[in-house]
Amino acid sequence: MKYILTMLFVLVILITLILLGTHNNQILSFNYLIDQKEFKASTLLSIIFLLGFIIGWITCGLFWLRTSLALLYAKREVKRLTQQIAKVTNSCNYNISH
Repeated sequence: MKYILTMLFVLVILITLILLGTHNNQILSFNYLIDQKEFKASTLLSIIFLLGFIIGWITCGLFWLRTSLALLYAKREVKRLTQQIAKVTNSCNYNISH
């Protein structure tokens, strides 16, 4: 539920920024590595904002995936070690009783 509310909040902010930015009709010359193009300021700001948003989500997603995998491997290791402890405990109890 918290995730949905956060996404909804971000979406509302994004739409608000785009709507406010559409009123800025100033033309900007944008020079990048191999070319130069002219964009409206609102279009350029929207593109840059969306690229930053997407890159941020990808970065956070990769960190979340790495953490989830580390947790999965740790749980497997705990399960394996618990089984080893149970084996050792059972063999010790068997040796004591005989």
